[in-house]
Amino acid sequence: MNAQQIMDSDEFKRCEAFHGHPCGGLAIGYMAARAGLDWLKEKRAVDEALVAIVETDACCVDAINREDRVSSMLQRVGL
Repeated sequence: MNAQQIMDSDEFKRCEAFHGHPCGGLAIGYMAARAGLDWLKEKRAVDEALVAIVETDACCVDAINREDRVSSMLQRVGL
């Protein structure tokens, strides 16, 4: 997925709306969240709750913090 595809995606636009502006940190957080959720598709039991503990206040956290984004990404990866 290239930068333009990321910025054009509905998931990223929801993250951007939550965060207030597009930036590199948000894009990095978006890609990290996608990678983590793809990994969880293989490693996570269906009945386990999903919780993220993030120890920073940097922009990337807002991509991980989007509750509806997590829900839509879980559906995307089949969880």
